[in-house]
Amino acid sequence: KNERPLFETKASVDDNGLDSYTSYDAQSGNYYLWLVQRGMFDYNLKIDLSGLDIAAGVPVTAETVSGSSYGEVTNLLMLPQNNIFDFKLSPQSVVLLTIPREKLKQQVISAFAAATVTGGKYAGINNSLKNELTVQLDAAEPNKNNVTYIGFNNANGELNNPKKVLLKVNGYTDKTGNLYRLHVYGIPSEKWDEQKLNWNNAPLLDKNEALINEVGQKAFVAGELAFTNQQQDHMLDVTDLVKKHAGNGITFVLVRETRQLGDDEDKGKKVMIGSLETNHKPELIFWNRN
Repeated sequence: KNERPLFETKASVDDNGLDSYTSYDAQSGNYYLWLVQRGMFDYNLKIDLSGLDIAAGVPVTAETVSGSSYGEVTNLLMLPQNNIFDFKLSPQSVVLLTIPREKLKQQVISAFAAATVTGGKYAGINNSLKNELTVQLDAAEPNKNNVTYIGFNNANGELNNPKKVLLKVNGYTDKTGNLYRLHVYGIPSEKWDEQKLNWNNAPLLDKNEALINEVGQKAFVAGELAFTNQQQDHMLDVTDLVKKHAGNGITFVLVRETRQLGDDEDKGKKVMIGSLETNHKPELIFWNRN
């Protein structure tokens, strides 16, 4: 079911620690290059796509699963004129490169609304005046639970049929140590007021804990982001989610949900996300046909 043509993928150096496969999906118009690297070291590749029918300048994204990434887009580059580029695989990583075949036009829209809600005794309070977006979990103290909502408008129809869409946020943790992993969900066409949003009225948010309800029915998984104490951009490929559910707009929810009973791995830590008042506001980067 849903098979895709698999092409011969030639390697100039034989290495049992590296697997590579290339396929093409005629429906999406994308080539895919699947890379598996088992070594405990960085692996520097030169990737030559000149034998494929690909327009120069198309966006190439790399989604990575490794010790520090959980499927987010770790690299975004524009294919050079000669269709050859250098790429570094991190130790023991799996990477999916997605390469559109035809030339596309890039656009960017910023979020029209973004707000953090706080649980416990602050559940009825709106935090819009704080100009700060945070994600935090403390199962024992609901007053320290923070969930962030980010809304994008589609009134002009830019997101009706995009070829590729990336959600970009900028953030970091306030402490060193383990990665701070959080979930991202998309909620279609949900209307909410940034100046009135609080924990009690936040769309699909559980009233008692940091948990999104009706997942798969009204909220849809966008992916997982992992933050360190180094401030940087983080991206998720949300193409399919946006194409299916953008409607008049789409809301993304960033939440650190409890993974198991007694989960206090990130207790005392939080993630800070660039707000609309900063130079690092949340954005949707997307590409349409010229």
